[in-house]
Amino acid sequence: MTEVLERERKWEVDDDFVLPSLDDIVPGGEVEHSTIELTSAYFDTADRDLSAHGLLLRRREGDDDAGWQLKMPDSNGRIEIRYPLADTMPSDLSALLTGVSLGKQLVNVATIHTTRERSRITDPTSHQLVAEIADDHV
Repeated sequence: MTEVLERERKWEVDDDFVLPSLDDIVPGGEVEHSTIELTSAYFDTADRDLSAHGLLLRRREGDDDAGWQLKMPDSNGRIEIRYPLADTMPSDLSALLTGVSLGKQLVNVATIHTTRERSRITDPTSHQLVAEIADDHV
């Protein structure tokens, strides 16, 4: 299990939009462009108890962050708890959600297929990811 603070902004653009050059966002940083195919299965109770509490649970395939992901609201963005990809939900993740789900079964409520054009910007010194810009086609 890993935990990540996520800050996300979304904009809707038309089909003619062209992403400007990203080379100057992080001086000396490297910009990597790629296209990936994602499949995300979203889970909740039939009564949408997780959603009612601002929680999002999904199982994602097709990216380097593939796996089970629980997203929770945070004053600075969202906290994302990640578990490795598995066919079934990890038991400790299921146990974590028992109170919010009121013990009800978590079922697949939606599956979304996405083609993502992404640009990743890394720091020139640490080589860590600084920002990612994604253009999703669902």
